[in-house]
Amino acid sequence: MLEKGLIMSFADIADLNKIIDGDITQFSEDAITEIRDKFDSETSDLNFVPADSKIYNIPQLKKDLIRDKKLINLLIELVTIIENHDDKLDAFVKLIQEQKIRFPKSGEKMLIFSFYADTIEYLSQKIPEYFDTNFVSGISFLSGANTKEIESVTNRFSPGSKNYTFKDGEKEIHTLFATDVLSEWQNLQDSGLLVNYDLHWNPVRMIQRNGRINRLGSVHEEVHIINMYPAHYLEAYLKLVNTLERKIERIKNSVGTDQSILGEDAMPVEFTDDIQVEASLYGDNATEAFQTISDDDVWLLSEDEYIREYRTWRSHTTPEDVIDIETMPKWKWGYMPIKSRDKASTPSVIGLISVWLQGQESQSITRTDIFTAVLPDGRLHSIPSIEALGYLRAEPSENLAMHDRMVYDRYHINKRSVRIAEQKAPQKNQSHKITSTQTKVLDALAKVFPGRDISNLLMNVETIQDERQRDKLFREVVSNLKEHNVILPQVLEQIAKLIDALSSRVAENQYIAHTTPIFYYGK
Repeated sequence: MLEKGLIMSFADIADLNKIIDGDITQFSEDAITEIRDKFDSETSDLNFVPADSKIYNIPQLKKDLIRDKKLINLLIELVTIIENHDDKLDAFVKLIQEQKIRFPKSGEKMLIFSFYADTIEYLSQKIPEYFDTNFVSGISFLSGANTKEIESVTNRFSPGSKNYTFKDGEKEIHTLFATDVLSEWQNLQDSGLLVNYDLHWNPVRMIQRNGRINRLGSVHEEVHIINMYPAHYLEAYLKLVNTLERKIERIKNSVGTDQSILGEDAMPVEFTDDIQVEASLYGDNATEAFQTISDDDVWLLSEDEYIREYRTWRSHTTPEDVIDIETMPKWKWGYMPIKSRDKASTPSVIGLISVWLQGQESQSITRTDIFTAVLPDGRLHSIPSIEALGYLRAEPSENLAMHDRMVYDRYHINKRSVRIAEQKAPQKNQSHKITSTQTKVLDALAKVFPGRDISNLLMNVETIQDERQRDKLFREVVSNLKEHNVILPQVLEQIAKLIDALSSRVAENQYIAHTTPIFYYGK
């Protein structure tokens, strides 16, 4: 109509919108036909008005319409390509057809996980197109949480582990596609092959998936886990694998891993105190304990990891950069990273205060850094450094430049923070909370070393080396008590040496030389 010098009235545009009904994804063929008839019919009730060049920029309108038409045609073409071509599915099917995904020692059953129910529904429509009827009859797709359906499907997929006897007319399932409704509370070790059709952002969920077949009672000599990665261009945008790898590394450095998740080396270690404490809350349900820790995985980071990061930074920076950092003006304020600002449980303000202590006799000066926190309810106290660093740790994208619009009584916060830091520094209290497991170990050692301040010595170590040695010995004590109900002599001997070494290093009386507020970060 624009070519004829006419343009549609706004009233008729509104009528067309009513036909579309606000949702173009539900745009039916009937609606398309109705709109086409309105334009093509000579008796059309649509009203067109003259396209006045004084009102409308006709050349620009034509240009925009041509562009929109080309864009729509391109989108239609892309949708057609996507519908008819799926590289990921093609690769997966090829692996099955060529038997490259099968392993002689892992059996013939295959369990495939996807995070999305829509993906399972899509696969249920596409997979039958690639295989004969007999093969398809042994495939099942499960995405809902219907208990009866789950029980029926899993019984037929893993009758051995389920102690299930088939009923008349039932056929065994050899390939099962499922969402994470099956990632917990299921014994599916009749299968020795699991495929993660897509990766879950939470490594614990990946571990839970793998645990469906990698468990006691498996009849297979080997179990195999196959992970399907996103395409490179998608990974560059989503950074899913990168995020997952970082989370796995955090878990390895804290509680360890007894299996590979993405092909990395496993790092089995005895459960740390944190996981043991969590497990005590859930009885024997280690999965729930692990999940509890992982959901807030920033606390899985160890002090050692922060030190490694600092050393890496130092190794890649210039002396000038270091000087710039070390000579920055003190008492600076900034915003917390986005992830911490968005959490209601995060302290309102976190500050770092340096207290310089001087020996009364030797006059030697030592520096102690104290983190303080203003809680959401207004209370202010010191917090462990690992906790503070967890709040403040950020990816580059989270360190957005923002105008300083924080409303705090900064003078009051600084004054109270300094006072708390000066009270905390001479005490040399532990930088970590004493867990229930540590308390049990200390109680056991107190009976062996009566009359000595075991708790104060062992929980107030000053170096990373001492801390690591202490934690190693504590794990050995836990193991001894569990297996032998007594602490073995060789372990006691090592503990005695550590206690003696720590005792010889007890610092002389010190006084506060001066105190320097370094920075404050607020929401």
